[in-house]
Amino acid sequence: MEEAKQIADWLDALDRPNKQMLRAAVDGLVAALPNSPETGKNLQALLRDSQRKNRWPIAYILAHLPQPPNHSLEILVDTLDLPDPDVRWAVILLLARLTKAHESIVQLTTSVIATGTATQRRMVIYYLKELKRRNEPVRQALLAALNDPDPMVRVAAVISLKDQDVDSTGKTALLNLLLRDPDFRVQHAAAITLASLGSPSEEFLSALNHATKSAQEPLKIGVIAPFTGPAAGFGKQIEAGMRAYMKLNGDTFAGRKVQLIVRDTGGPNPEVAKRLAQELIARDKVDFAGRLARGVDDDAVAQLFEMLRGEALPAAAKRRRPPGFPALSQTRDQRRHDSIPTW
Repeated sequence: MEEAKQIADWLDALDRPNKQMLRAAVDGLVAALPNSPETGKNLQALLRDSQRKNRWPIAYILAHLPQPPNHSLEILVDTLDLPDPDVRWAVILLLARLTKAHESIVQLTTSVIATGTATQRRMVIYYLKELKRRNEPVRQALLAALNDPDPMVRVAAVISLKDQDVDSTGKTALLNLLLRDPDFRVQHAAAITLASLGSPSEEFLSALNHATKSAQEPLKIGVIAPFTGPAAGFGKQIEAGMRAYMKLNGDTFAGRKVQLIVRDTGGPNPEVAKRLAQELIARDKVDFAGRLARGVDDDAVAQLFEMLRGEALPAAAKRRRPPGFPALSQTRDQRRHDSIPTW
């Protein structure tokens, strides 16, 4: 009787938000499952309830059966997109362990690389790493992930390649990331992985030296606003606020010293604002740029930033455009709708 009540309490706890209670319930039901067929039937009934909000703990428990239901494995793969990293890693470790007895899990899990979210794709990369397999399919999957649009997926792939036998083609791909990837986290991971794969080549040392110098360069942020004329107070307040923030929170980001480059429009002057924006990009080579002017300058600079998104970028600015250059622009209509533009 006591055992039945305990199982009922554990089943009830599966719906509770308390993480500690949930973990205890999952562990208890996993232990009870082999000796309680009725519990297995109840859990499978709960798993089939598509209206149930939180089905992953049930799928996790049922995956411990000698023959896990296919539906439970599918739900676990979907769980790789949950925001809780503890849950994601628990699922990854379970799937890697189950793969030893159920090879079909590899295909089910890796299919997410083509269709899943960025978080799912990243977790599948770590699943492949947990398998600890040095074979061609895993290696090719990791090399393909080096081209993923999400930088954290690329980081996961780069890190996982440390455990693989990477040929010269793979090392060249990693070297290209070190030299050309717009995300410094990917560059750092590529440098570490390349160093771990054997004696450093001359090209690697040259690329590492280049990356080190780039990391030491200041992070340039261009600001366009009126600092003289009737609206000078607006621009000065903005600059003072930015410098006050840097004083309180530090003036470095990702190891690079932040450098503000301010440009004065002198008041509402769309042509001057556009020219200053072009100069910030082509001459000053800023990493980020935005205008904080009011009135007609807004739309003038916004038009230029639309060109920076790729439609009609002037040749001089296009040559100088940093990788992944963001267009921090906003039109008067966008201000009325309180929205943030995309780039």
